[in-house]
Amino acid sequence: MILNLIRYEGEGFDNPSMALPWGQDALAAAVLAAKPGSIVILQTGSAVSMPWHSKAGAILQAWYQGQAGATAVAEIIAGKTNPSGRLPVTWYASLAQTPRPKIAGAEIAPRSAETVVDYREGAEVGYRWMAKTGKKPLYPFGHGLTYTRFAYSDFVVEGGDTVKASFTVRNVGDRPGADVPQVYLVQAPGEKRQRLLGFDRVELQPGESRSVTVTADPRLLAHFEGKTLNWRITQGTYRIVLGPTMTYSCALFRQEQLDNPYDPPTYANLEAAQMRKLDSILDAAGVRPGSRVLEIGCGWGSLAIRAAQRGAWVTAITIAPKQALQAQANVDAAGVADRVKVALRDYRDQIGEFDAVLSVEMIEAVGEKYWPVYFDVTERRLAPGGVAVIQAIVLPHQRMLATRHTYTWMQKYIFPGGLLPSVDAIEQVNRMFTGLVAIAVIVAVPLAFAAGE
Repeated sequence: MILNLIRYEGEGFDNPSMALPWGQDALAAAVLAAKPGSIVILQTGSAVSMPWHSKAGAILQAWYQGQAGATAVAEIIAGKTNPSGRLPVTWYASLAQTPRPKIAGAEIAPRSAETVVDYREGAEVGYRWMAKTGKKPLYPFGHGLTYTRFAYSDFVVEGGDTVKASFTVRNVGDRPGADVPQVYLVQAPGEKRQRLLGFDRVELQPGESRSVTVTADPRLLAHFEGKTLNWRITQGTYRIVLGPTMTYSCALFRQEQLDNPYDPPTYANLEAAQMRKLDSILDAAGVRPGSRVLEIGCGWGSLAIRAAQRGAWVTAITIAPKQALQAQANVDAAGVADRVKVALRDYRDQIGEFDAVLSVEMIEAVGEKYWPVYFDVTERRLAPGGVAVIQAIVLPHQRMLATRHTYTWMQKYIFPGGLLPSVDAIEQVNRMFTGLVAIAVIVAVPLAFAAGE
């Protein structure tokens, strides 16, 4: 079923609400309840609230198309044309997310002399407002779906008078399509600041790739000084990103995807699988609102952020200074700094009790000699009844024994001084040196231990 919803808008007035008029939200809810997965077409001039959006199979934002609009919409729905548009606005989940939930100056009488409105948010509107407040929109600025998939690689940033970012875009799907890669500033010296530095549009055939370079206007890196009427770039470190996350560890794909030769795991769906992996770790540890969580080896902060978003209190530790700084920046950007403490600390110096101790691809770098210490500390940091979840890259036990004294590519480039363990080796260490008992061992999913009562 196809449902067409509309809202008339104009330049001469402001919309006091994001709701669709004439009871259309109720109509959409009723139709989607009777026919889940129906296609919804929106003909509006701006974002609207969609309390029914999770029941829709697809939502096509058609804006105001003109005379050939019906043909364009039909060709997209039928699959003749591959959609490639991107949202030019932030699609707020509700009015409460906006800088001004009420129309500024609406209470001022017409033709009144009291017409001063103070816009305290300044330039921090749209996606910049969401970044500043840590809120998550229904759909972010720049969002857009297509019938194919794209992957990014070889991301390199050069400094100087401005920022130049280079990367490769590859069509990893099975249909021709257009992608719109976007490069953002997300951190400036001494502050969190989000700015779109540039974008490009590339049309690619299946399997085709293309190198893209985006050069930022220096003004986008600067602040405007009202006193001198000049743009000024502050000296310091600027963080530039391409793509939504910095999760670099392994991923958890659904079994049906692993078994499907027509939709195998690819780089394009890696991010979702990485998030699924993080959720599986938190589920195995029973992390919930109020849980006290220790993460040994915090990476770039993705797991700590995910735990905090569940309502947990997280202590995330690392011995890498740059990693700690980046993890803290990511925590700040996610709006969970009140729940996550990133500390530059050796795990052996950590104190306190925690309901869950989590460690993602950390044991590989510890080294076989220190495995007893690692698990002893893990046990001592657990509160009674607590759970430790260790996600590790493991080898079959006989292969681990055969390669433990070799100097392989893994030791040289990934885990200097470390060793990929086996499940058997991990269990042996805990039987000999701790009271931890394995309660779950799942291939490609975390290894979970419970502390004794």
